[in-house]
Amino acid sequence: RGARRDLRRIEAAQIEGRLQGGDAAGADTAARALLASLDAAADPELRSVVLVLAARALSGLGDFDGAVNRLQEAIALAGARGEGLQEAQARYQLGNVLALQRLRKAEAGQAWQLAAEVFARAGDRRGEAQALANLALLAQQQGRLREARIGYQDALERLAALGLPREQGRVTFNLAVTERELGELRIAATHLDSALQLLASAGATDLRVAAAATRADLALSMGEPASARAALTAVAELRMQAVPLAQSGWLTASARLALLAGDSEAAAQQLVDAQTLRELANVEVALLDLRLQQLRLGLSSAASAGQALLALEDIEA
Repeated sequence: RGARRDLRRIEAAQIEGRLQGGDAAGADTAARALLASLDAAADPELRSVVLVLAARALSGLGDFDGAVNRLQEAIALAGARGEGLQEAQARYQLGNVLALQRLRKAEAGQAWQLAAEVFARAGDRRGEAQALANLALLAQQQGRLREARIGYQDALERLAALGLPREQGRVTFNLAVTERELGELRIAATHLDSALQLLASAGATDLRVAAAATRADLALSMGEPASARAALTAVAELRMQAVPLAQSGWLTASARLALLAGDSEAAAQQLVDAQTLRELANVEVALLDLRLQQLRLGLSSAASAGQALLALEDIEA
């Protein structure tokens, strides 16, 4: 029995690997098979873990109702056993799924708030910081910019003590966008520079290319083409490893720079290339806000295969 349990935990780890690798469909298939073989009464802890993995896969496939159902089952299962940390993790993921649906923002906020409180009681500082950062993102999307600023700063203070450069970079990126919306362009530029350094150290390719394109766009808005060129050049080779829409964002910013320099032919070609990449990504304009939220919520690559760039799309939920 112990060997079988160990094997199932290995299978759960493999599902996590599929999610991190961007294979939402494969993760969904594997999660369904594993759930079918699990007895909730015999191993409720593992079933709760797999339910969350299954929900993440469904979310990556765009089946939000299915994801919510899986997460609600995980929450109920963990709550019945008094597993506070597992319940908080499921509520955090529930907030992520709900936030991707236009009419369920308030529910997302409630889920993240409950998760943050339980994470705090359990001593999970990373989970608490991530939930607080997503609450700040929600405040930003609802126009409560000063509240969002405070929330991001609070989350960053907690993350700094944990040594998590990818998470620090993501939240710093979001803080920069908030400062830009508040009209603090110079402060936004400083935060973007910090985010780029953090993301580089974390090897976060997609986020780094997105932040570089945003930094270039901001520099052009500030009348600083040299800074824009430097931001784009720093990831010029790396961008080819990024997802199509991140590459497209780089090309769009580069086209603006070329046009400013009077090279309309190069700008036109870059815009054609950018459009080709968008078609390859198969993401329609109506879905760009969804992709943007996935990026800024820090979901796995499986759930954010089409990264949208805030500075270049200016689309908010």
